[in-house]
Amino acid sequence: MDHVPAAAALSRRVCPSALEVRREVVWGWMGDPLVIPEMLGRRKIRYFLRLVPGRQYFGMYRFLPFFFLLGGAMEWFMINVRLGEETFYDVYRRKRSERQYEQRMEER
Repeated sequence: MDHVPAAAALSRRVCPSALEVRREVVWGWMGDPLVIPEMLGRRKIRYFLRLVPGRQYFGMYRFLPFFFLLGGAMEWFMINVRLGEETFYDVYRRKRSERQYEQRMEER
């Protein structure tokens, strides 16, 4: 241990080995490195994805019901929820009628 610099010896005692905790460096908004344990990232996502039943029979297709429900909820939100005085569907209908009006005016 005498031939190892003091900083290296200290880091070995304080920090766990690379096999125990793998870390990723993400650059913050001020350019400072933010060290985030990998468990907060990919491993946790993989863990939650493996909790979804049907892996053996359906494979990747087992997620389709979730996306179907998400799409339906988004559609319901866009039709029924008013932001300000309009819904997204109102804006779509208005734009469509404006395009039809402009097209008729160009044909004349």
